[in-house]
Amino acid sequence: MVDVAVKEFGRIDYAVNGAGVDNRTGAPFAESVPNDYGHVMNVNANGLMLCVRAEIEAMLAQESRQYASRSGTRDVALDHAKDGICINSVCPTWVRTPLVDEECRKNPAVLGMVEALVPNKRMADAEEVVEAIVFLASPASSYINGTSLMIDAAATLSVRLT
Repeated sequence: MVDVAVKEFGRIDYAVNGAGVDNRTGAPFAESVPNDYGHVMNVNANGLMLCVRAEIEAMLAQESRQYASRSGTRDVALDHAKDGICINSVCPTWVRTPLVDEECRKNPAVLGMVEALVPNKRMADAEEVVEAIVFLASPASSYINGTSLMIDAAATLSVRLT
């Protein structure tokens, strides 16, 4: 994938890794089996690591670099700050996507949970997450490195665990 992008465009200036899957069964975690969990981890964690590794390798061969990721932000940012590669993550809560829409169809209580936990009583639109990613990939964020940008309409500020 990275080789194709470099061949087609000559370089990689920004990378956004946003793939993620659920356990494919709709079963609660307590009822899931190791193969289902293994699939989730292979895509969500191992896939991310493999993409980040390939993207950074391609960026190290270039002069200007910037990067946006979803996890592993701090360690990778520290490792590659000296190389001029910025690593940041966006951390959205609930975002209207086909995967979330399917979960809401199977479990209508999800919408009620979002309304109870999110101060503005709605999920984020995908475009709202995209705008944050575009900012992190722009020159305006050139001094931002190793941070995780919460996109949650203050949900994490309003939830109190006792």
